[in-house]
Amino acid sequence: MRRRRFLAGMGMAAAGLAAAPRPTWGAEKGPIRIGYFGPLTGNFSQTGKDMTDGFSLFWEEVGNKVAGREVKVIVEDSDPEPTGALTKVRRLVEQEKVHTVAGGLLAATGYAIAPYLEQNKIPAVYPVMAPDDITQRKPVRWVVRSATTPTSSSSCGGWPPSAWTMRSAGNPTADSRACSRIQGARWCSGSGRP
Repeated sequence: MRRRRFLAGMGMAAAGLAAAPRPTWGAEKGPIRIGYFGPLTGNFSQTGKDMTDGFSLFWEEVGNKVAGREVKVIVEDSDPEPTGALTKVRRLVEQEKVHTVAGGLLAATGYAIAPYLEQNKIPAVYPVMAPDDITQRKPVRWVVRSATTPTSSSSCGGWPPSAWTMRSAGNPTADSRACSRIQGARWCSGSGRP
């Protein structure tokens, strides 16, 4: 149930960004194009496929329409490497002419594409990528995060339980594990610094 609610929220956030009026779109009558990127190959492929399936499921359930306009989702396999993800997002924006982008998994990917999104004023939804700086310390105006921040999340053994354990046990060390280098370091440290 939580997953369905999360996916529905992610889809609605993307729809809201895609439907937001922009002066250059005023005369457009065609479909709203959303570029969705996620790791479909490599170590994180299963998570990426699940994310993509959930995003597609949402649009299928609402008839691929928002505000009476057709929605077309263009999916790209974002390489887990930040430079590969940036290349894919550029392709979505420059060749596929998407109105907005959504997706991504790893925090490093979020950091890599943020300057490009800001420079080109491309609205984006970060449903899973949650690097703190993108929406807190150095906010990117064109990015909406639809997930919690690493330092405020207790998922994956995040910092609140770790901090409590360290204080309660009187032990200044703890072992926490997370999957993303940047985001994982923040989850485990609670300091907001990797």
